[in-house]
Amino acid sequence: MTVHLIVYFTLARAGAQAIRKVYDMGWRPQQQYMTYVAAFIKSTFEPAGLDKSTGVMSLAYVKDTAQSTWDKDAETIEFKEFMKKYVPNEDVTSGIAVGGYLSAQAIEYVLRQAGDNLTRENVLRQATSLKNVRFKMMLPGLTLNNSSTNYSPYSKFQLLRFNGKEMEQIGEIMSGK
Repeated sequence: MTVHLIVYFTLARAGAQAIRKVYDMGWRPQQQYMTYVAAFIKSTFEPAGLDKSTGVMSLAYVKDTAQSTWDKDAETIEFKEFMKKYVPNEDVTSGIAVGGYLSAQAIEYVLRQAGDNLTRENVLRQATSLKNVRFKMMLPGLTLNNSSTNYSPYSKFQLLRFNGKEMEQIGEIMSGK
């Protein structure tokens, strides 16, 4: 039986192991998808083997600082300077570092919106009323939106495919709905 589609629901280390194992076993699925939390070059594709990872696709909402695409990007430069100053021993190509940077911006935003009214109710109201909010290191064109009935702020993503060196955009920004 030929496997035409593989979806990796995993974190980086297990994702790298799975990609390598699929390749080494001789499977050549027509499509491979990696969850966005593990689809980073340095943490998953390099350990798996760049050649073995070629063709893996993922949805993304953040910039991968390991890609030369973002080397001259002002937000990426600012992020790397921030990391060098405040967490110099952390790998700036880590998806976890970028995620933490975004989370910190979101917390700051919500607290500023809450003002002096730091009650649970008001903080929750501010956190669940994001409308077209964008934080540094998000992919261009993506914003956060949520509500009191839909807590998930990520509703749009960019489909990417790993070409053996970098992640390439496929098509336009897509809705996650």
